[in-house]
Parts: sequence; C-alpha cells; structure tokens
Amino acid sequence: MTNLFDKAETCRSRAVELRVLAAAVREPEARTTLMTMADMLEAHAHTLEAVALKFGVAHRVVMREAAD
Repeated sequence: MTNLFDKAETCRSRAVELRVLAAAVREPEARTTLMTMADMLEAHAHTLEAVALKFGVAHRVVMREAAD
C-alpha cells in the first residue's frame, strides 16, 4: 500500500515549488492560478494525512515529529 504520509509530503513539496514559480511570474492571472494550485495541494496533503490517521497509520506521525 502506498504511504499516504509520503504522498502528503510530496504534495507539500510541489506546493512550495508552485509558490516559487508564482513569485517569478509577472502575469497576475497566472500568478493567482499558480497560488491557487499550491493552496489546493496543501489542502490535499492535509486530507491525505487525515485519511492515514483514520486508517490507523499514526506511527508515522510520531516518527515525523521526532525527526523535526
């Protein structure tokens, strides 16, 4: 089974990349679209973690907190 916490981290990483791209874009509509996409990826990451916790994969959260 795919690790949902890893998928969430990937989503957050891509959201950061989109925000960096958005900062470099001069077109206001394109910048807004990129920022919206980044926000949606953050929300998706949150949902993935909530689902993982609901299915009882909480041991990853403890390991993640210890690494921070």
